[in-house]
Amino acid sequence: MADAELEELRQELLYRLRRDLTPQQGFEAFECHQLLAVRFHRAARINAPGMSEAKGWMRFFKEHFPRGDQYAELLWVRWRIALLKDAYPGPGVAISHGQAHGHWHVVNPGGLFINLESMWDDYEQSIDSMIKTLAADDPRRE
Repeated sequence: MADAELEELRQELLYRLRRDLTPQQGFEAFECHQLLAVRFHRAARINAPGMSEAKGWMRFFKEHFPRGDQYAELLWVRWRIALLKDAYPGPGVAISHGQAHGHWHVVNPGGLFINLESMWDDYEQSIDSMIKTLAADDPRRE
């Protein structure tokens, strides 16, 4: 995969990710959380082909997520799975938008507050990290 192909992959993973949302657009923000969970999942699958989905997710967060992998399992079960399968966040996960001051704060024992715009930033940093890793590792890039 050449540098141009890696940049194309980066652009594809980030394409139309962000939207300007007003405080009144809670439903739209919720859908953006769902889309972001899908995007993280796709990036994790690209990062770890052949690995189980859950293990690939954990690996992606360990290797690339700017906040580390401390909450990778919580995000897998209570954010990604719950949002996509049940259409609401799981127990202990609070999601919002336009509330950057609360992002990544622990809520209740073992829970987490996730702000959409801040998570978009985290995702973009994760993608940049993955692309940088692929650019420097020929066997993995292939």
